[in-house]
Formats: sequence, structure tokens, C-alpha cells
Amino acid sequence: MPQRVLIAGTSALLAGRLAARCLSASGDTEVVLLSAAVSRPGAIAPDRKEIASFVAQSARLPDPGGRLTVVCAAPEAVAGELAGLTADQVWCVVPGWDRAPVRGARGDAALAGSVLAALPALGAVGYVHVGPDGAADDGPAGPVRRGYRELERRAVEACLDAGVAWRVLRTPPVLDDQAPVFGECPPGAHRLLWALHAVRTEVEDRVPDWFERHPLRAAGAAGLGLTLLPAEQAAEELWRAGAPGGLPDGFATVPAPAPVPLADVLARAGAVHGIDVRPVADRAGLSAADRLLDLRLADVRAQAVRLGRPAEAPAPGPSDGTGPAAGVGAP
Repeated sequence: MPQRVLIAGTSALLAGRLAARCLSASGDTEVVLLSAAVSRPGAIAPDRKEIASFVAQSARLPDPGGRLTVVCAAPEAVAGELAGLTADQVWCVVPGWDRAPVRGARGDAALAGSVLAALPALGAVGYVHVGPDGAADDGPAGPVRRGYRELERRAVEACLDAGVAWRVLRTPPVLDDQAPVFGECPPGAHRLLWALHAVRTEVEDRVPDWFERHPLRAAGAAGLGLTLLPAEQAAEELWRAGAPGGLPDGFATVPAPAPVPLADVLARAGAVHGIDVRPVADRAGLSAADRLLDLRLADVRAQAVRLGRPAEAPAPGPSDGTGPAAGVGAP
């Protein structure tokens, strides 16, 4: 049966991958992609034509025709764009990938609030909320992470009030070669590449041949790893866990691949940039360039996982018993 799917997201990258997966799943599905991506320093938010082209290429559809509609709006202006729309299923994609966590959380909360407020008028029978994984609430990022858990709670309550079936999905950061094109920098490997690029640029502006004579030493990598999850794989898992098909209400987490040691990722990324990156045991004797890299890698280390730690269990199901917990694709 023909259906309309509304996908609203602050990440044009992940929302676009999901839209492509939705279009390829059925030949009679219509997708409305509402991008609430914002411009950032040095990166202008993608426009409607760029996003539409990206979705069509990702779905391997030369011309999706009237099956794809792309709308671009600031998170605060989403409510106006939703007026008059209808959809059978609604996705809200707020992965929390902004390099400025507080700014990103504010935009994600604005988008989710507008979509949830419009849920009864949209006439949807299903709602899927996509947020970041990671349940740790301690450390500097604790308040931001707790804010995303609050968004999940609000989503469940709004769906229960509206009588709408719901799924809450959590995804690790992804790796996507189109991220720089979209001006996005998901946590993990993309932040590491950005850190190396920034350090190389700043150092070579002052001493052009520095890296020809000196290695770049990185501390704090021992025992840490990064999960390298391709964006297409993440979109596939998210679609399988949230698409129509009789899945019960509940939570699910996209399984992350086995982490790659951070030291190995640093060495490979350094080779890409033509830099000899050498992990060291401690920060004693670091040069000014090394300390600059150490500062840039703080966010990467915060997002890394401990090697040898068991995979995180799926998030617990809702306390009201309306649906069981679920791993991705598992009822």
C-alpha cells in the first residue's frame, strides 16, 4: 500500500541516508525529507538541491520524481513547515553530532519538540525517534546526554498520548565520505581527522617543513578504540529496526562493530595527512605541536571506548510495560 514517510533531522547526512533507504525499500513510498541542518563556521548548510541529489545517488535512483520532497528549515522554523503535512510514519533524527554539544542539543530539542507537537495533526500511525547511543551521564558531557534521554522520554509520552506506535533507536557515530561535503563532523574518526588537519594547518603555517623533521606524538591512546560504523550500514540497521512491519513499541540500539585501537587509527590517519603520528605512554616531553594535537583529541578520547569492555547491552524497555526492550531487528 502506498505510504508517505516524513523524515525530519538535524543531520542532513544521516536523515538523507535514511531517506534513500526508505525510497529503495518500496517503489510506491513517498518521502518528505525535512532538513533542519544549520550553517556552522566554515560550513554552509546544504541546500535542497544538494540534499535531493545526495539522496537520489544513495538510493541509486537517477530520478525519484515526485516520490521525494526535500524541505530545508532552521530548527526553530520547522513548526511552520509541518503545518498542513500528513504522513503515515514520522522519523525524528537527532543524533547529537554537532561539534558544539550545547548548540547541537538546543537545535535537536527544538526540532524534536516541533515534530512531537505536530504529531496528532500529521495523522501518523508510527513514530521513530533516532538519538545518540551511550548511556553514561557522568563527566562534562553528562548534562547534554541527559538532555537526549529526556527527549526520548518526551517522545514516548507524546506517542502514548496520541495513540501512535513508537520506536526509540540509538546509533553510534558513523563514518561517511560525504560528511565533509555536508559540513558535518560526527564524533569519533571524523573528529580525529579534523584534529590532524587542524594541527597540520596551524603548524605548517608557521614552520612549513616541521613534519618533515619531526614526528607528531599522541598521548592517551592506550587502551582506547574507535568504532568505525559506515553510514549506509547504520541507515540499514535503523530502517530495519524502525520501519513498518509489526515491530512492538520499544527501544533498540544499532550494534557497533568491534572497536579499532585508537593508536592504529591515528597511525592510518597520519599517513593520509603525510604525518608520522606516534602514540606515546605519557605527556612528558611533548612539543608545542604535540600539545596542540593533545588538546584537539580530547573530544575523540571522550567518545572512544575501552578495549576489551563487553558491548553495551540494549537499553531497558519503557517502565510502563508497553513494549519490550529490543536489539536491532529483534522483537
